[in-house]
Amino acid sequence: MATRKSTPRATTAKSAKRTAQPQKGAAKSTKPRQRPIAVRTEDREVIQRYKRKYDRRVRKDTDWATFLKGGLLLGLAALGVDYFLGQVRQNNGATAVRCGHCDHVFPAALPVGQPGNTVQIQCPQCRNMLIVPT
Repeated sequence: MATRKSTPRATTAKSAKRTAQPQKGAAKSTKPRQRPIAVRTEDREVIQRYKRKYDRRVRKDTDWATFLKGGLLLGLAALGVDYFLGQVRQNNGATAVRCGHCDHVFPAALPVGQPGNTVQIQCPQCRNMLIVPT
């Protein structure tokens, strides 16, 4: 039994134009789409209420990933899971951080004027990761 070899088809101007056009129903935005997370209606309302409060506090409309990441990291730090909570202190006008694990105070350069942000930083003494709300 003989096998047929496939030969490449010639591309016509009409077929090239057809393949260059976007498919019907294709997304027009180049922004990556966030996948929905299954959440009960009651929980969604609570989370949305806290996100609105957060957005008012930081004076900007943040995306869900930024809001959830910040809340998650602060929650993990509060529980002592993989992170510890650091505190910002002012020492003679310089910014310092107090480690929530070993109480060591060390100088750190932190972003200024960005309320609601969190910074991950390592304590130089105990080497634990800290989450510092700015």
